[in-house]
Amino acid sequence: MFSLLFCALVLVLLSSSVEAQSILHYTFKPEERLKYHYKVSRSLDAMGKRGLDESVTDFEADPEWLINDVSMNGEATAVLTNRERKETYLSGHARMNSLHFTPQSELSIDRNGKLMFAHILIDDT
Repeated sequence: MFSLLFCALVLVLLSSSVEAQSILHYTFKPEERLKYHYKVSRSLDAMGKRGLDESVTDFEADPEWLINDVSMNGEATAVLTNRERKETYLSGHARMNSLHFTPQSELSIDRNGKLMFAHILIDDT
């Protein structure tokens, strides 16, 4: 349940940040595949009982959108699959366990690229 809420929150935050920058001017096509690659890096310095604890972590994934259907008014349904998810600990032991991208989710997007709903199809938490 927590992972579903967190995934929805991340998707809402991502869609709102895209909306704040510009309006999406892309027309989805049925059976289209959109492939991306992203990398998230985190550096953490924390003071603990044993002194300063420094951790550097990288997270990478290859998300792919498969557009299933597009309605006459431009709303699309898609399956988002996150492939090759990999977390690398460059130093320290802090994990990015608060950042979870599910292996596969179903999305519904309006014609402006705004997320309408998301449903987790496969979760590995």
